[in-house]
Amino acid sequence: MRKYFMELFAIGWVDSNGKICEEQMSDDALMTAIKTMEELERMKLDRLVLETTMDMILCLFDVHTPETFTEVMGNLLGGKYVSKVTAHLEALEELLTEEEYRDFLTEYLGYLTVKVADYVKSLIIDNGLMILASSGGEEDGEDGL
Repeated sequence: MRKYFMELFAIGWVDSNGKICEEQMSDDALMTAIKTMEELERMKLDRLVLETTMDMILCLFDVHTPETFTEVMGNLLGGKYVSKVTAHLEALEELLTEEEYRDFLTEYLGYLTVKVADYVKSLIIDNGLMILASSGGEEDGEDGL
């Protein structure tokens, strides 16, 4: 128990009363989502594959235990020797109770959903602007005379 407390204290999750600080957990979940998005961007997934991957991740979370979910995320991101996110999730899984870890994953996936949506939105906007810029059509209101 002391080792558990010291490890949680070391990552900054424990308040002065020895309880998990929800704000610190939320901050960590956000940072983990940002790192996950960076890793997904490095994979150079196109928009459709990224959307499908996010749907798959959410479905896996819904139907599997946190332990199985972590294993699948590890496979997706290349394992703990490749992915800092996978290593972090595996460490948290060992440190936290199943309920605490599920709460963390819920928060993390909420942030990740927003990050993926923002990324997809920016891809759509960028692609749309490139198409419009290359169309070479006449300005609105001009009929070419």
